[in-house]
Amino acid sequence: MHPVRTAQRAVTIPVEFLASIARHQTLLKEFIKKEIRSRFIGSLAGKLWLVITPLSQIVIFYFVFGVILKMRLSAELAGTQNFVAFLLAGLLPWIAFSEAVLRGTGIILSNAEIIKKVVMPVELLPFVEVTTSFILGYIGFALYLVYLAFKGYADITWLMLPLVIALLFLFTAGLITFLSAITVFFRDTQQLMNLVIQAWFYLTPIIYPVYMIPARYADWIKINPMYPFITLFQEILLKHQVSWLLLATSSGLAIVSFAGGSLFFYKLKHSFSDVL
Repeated sequence: MHPVRTAQRAVTIPVEFLASIARHQTLLKEFIKKEIRSRFIGSLAGKLWLVITPLSQIVIFYFVFGVILKMRLSAELAGTQNFVAFLLAGLLPWIAFSEAVLRGTGIILSNAEIIKKVVMPVELLPFVEVTTSFILGYIGFALYLVYLAFKGYADITWLMLPLVIALLFLFTAGLITFLSAITVFFRDTQQLMNLVIQAWFYLTPIIYPVYMIPARYADWIKINPMYPFITLFQEILLKHQVSWLLLATSSGLAIVSFAGGSLFFYKLKHSFSDVL
């Protein structure tokens, strides 16, 4: 294919992808409402699981690292000596991201019957999962902001948070779009991502600050695509500063992820019905 035409497609397909989602936003909202309801159907605790699940993780990490290992933070380098405040700055965005990835990877397979029977814009499905996970996940994040404000951490730099969240959303949407498409043909992708997410979490500076990483490993940790996003959250929330390099890196990752994911999805989506 001609290089110019290839470059044009690399731009137009992601734009068309977003345009399709915008055109079908009413349908998207209905899918999101259905997904939110389905997560709580038959659950005795209902919406309490929104609090119970992250709270249990917070308690475990605090007990292991704050009580047993007695991790001490530098207020100058980490922005706080409060381990819980530091932990939540990275953990809450991570929970929304990982929940979206783990659920979104199999979103096409779980809706196979609908795809085979109804003509619909199948590209909506990855966005249903990432939007649902972010809506539910950032409820806890909003409560965390109230907690930080009460502790005196509120700052004008917090105005940058919506941009960072939007970039993480776009990055996650691109990743899910890619994974959901490849899972249709390679069903083991779902099981593989469970292992990847577990390892990915510990390779991301969430339960430990960046300055504690030994120098010989620091550059490797920074290759991690989630590193700039999580670090931005920590720095904005606790240190009240914005690294423009990290912001530029996050922007680049979000664009590349979404463009690459949508291009890959576009090439494979016409074959979904044959495989499903």
